[in-house]
Amino acid sequence: MTHLLALIAVAGLLCSCSKPPVAATPLSAAEAQALQESFARLDQVLAAKATSLHTNLAPPATAAEIAALRAALNGNSNFEGGTNFVLEAWFGWHNGARVRGSSLLPLGEPLSIAEAVEDWKQMQGIPFVDKLRKRSLKILEDGSGDGFFVDVTAARPRVFYHMLEDGTPQYYGTLAEFVGFIATGFERGVLFVDAQGKFGYDDKQYQALEQEHFKAIGK
Repeated sequence: MTHLLALIAVAGLLCSCSKPPVAATPLSAAEAQALQESFARLDQVLAAKATSLHTNLAPPATAAEIAALRAALNGNSNFEGGTNFVLEAWFGWHNGARVRGSSLLPLGEPLSIAEAVEDWKQMQGIPFVDKLRKRSLKILEDGSGDGFFVDVTAARPRVFYHMLEDGTPQYYGTLAEFVGFIATGFERGVLFVDAQGKFGYDDKQYQALEQEHFKAIGK
């Protein structure tokens, strides 16, 4: 994880292509540090307040799994090749979950690299899917085919929720801001794991948390 975040701080991408390039998503040292701290904060609160959920998350992606992500992005005919270090940092935190139903948000179950890439490939061949969805990789699944995404072509990507039925994305800020939003939910008990080990949340409080978050990130 530390190695991946170091790469984020120094990475860049130069390309004069007609196809949209897969962005290297360069971040400053301060931005990379904020991302590392957000992951550490979320891990801490999950380990303390949602132990079973934390245990059910998969280990960080291996070098081979990260290489598979790079190969998938580089091999997609819709894009010029590149390395997306923000996505690599996300999967370098936890590569999905080992147990189905291990949600981090009401509409957000973490996907592995293999699952995210397969979903992405399927989207490329479906008619009438908008361009944003086709150039974005899903990181959290909502159980109905939609979920939270990162645009692989954006140099400064923001995490967004998207539904095929509604092409208007709902943005949750940078990856660090998004991870912080999840952490806040668990810290305040808005998001929780119940006595049976099932993910739960308070709907009214969650809506209020979202509005507070949107205001904080300047939406």
